[in-house]
Amino acid sequence: MKIDWNPGDSLSVLAALREARLAARVANTMAKKYQGEILDFVEQGKAFTDRGKHRKYLRWRTLDGPSALVYTKAKHLYWMEEGTLPHAIAPRAGGKRRARKVLRFRAGGGHVFHRAVAHPGTRKIPFFFADSAARGDRMRAAGRGVLAAKLGLL
Repeated sequence: MKIDWNPGDSLSVLAALREARLAARVANTMAKKYQGEILDFVEQGKAFTDRGKHRKYLRWRTLDGPSALVYTKAKHLYWMEEGTLPHAIAPRAGGKRRARKVLRFRAGGGHVFHRAVAHPGTRKIPFFFADSAARGDRMRAAGRGVLAAKLGLL
């Protein structure tokens, strides 16, 4: 999710945002807030049971200007957010290793081999964009807090 912030046209705010470091700090604060909101949503049990590994997959970085990006490189989190349709799972051909002809799964204390399996699909488990309107309000409030501190309003 790309986070851009339009502070309005107040002269004091615009003057403060001419400082590139301050603009970046506002964007970073907002990105951290959004990331924290997602993690809180998951920890409250509103999405899925987190076993601790999902925290490391959710990241943010500063972009040019007063912008930041909250993202994940973990493909499975996209599939959790969007769900999947029923599909076939088959062994991959080629690649760095030699081609596999069967799939191997652990089941019942041993291994089971199949040429292909039918996956029933998964339901959506929204967490990244869930409650985004309320998250956006809280994120903007955090950004305004950084500006207010700089302008001496706090």
